[in-house]
Amino acid sequence: MNQNSADSSDGFVPNVCRLQLDVLKPHKPNAYDFSLALSKLDPAWNFIIEVLEIDENTETICLEVTGNFIDLEKLQTEIIELGATVHSIDAVETRGESSSLTNHA
Repeated sequence: MNQNSADSSDGFVPNVCRLQLDVLKPHKPNAYDFSLALSKLDPAWNFIIEVLEIDENTETICLEVTGNFIDLEKLQTEIIELGATVHSIDAVETRGESSSLTNHA
């Protein structure tokens, strides 16, 4: 279920405001270009990439995304299109938002 469309009976919708992902990616695009490509998904999302390990063909990175109403499905689709895979979701921060105060698609 997409958190952007999830309404609970008490008038709150979940707001995913931080994700930390363990991602395996090829050397190209490099971390800088990978971050730029992801930043096009939503101007309100911020990306921090830390390269944790480099081997002959791949890099393991820690990808931290902060913002409001982070759409994991949309994010994973772009990560796959860039030739990478999500190994794990290592941290998640959420908060409830009043559905009357949220105005997102």
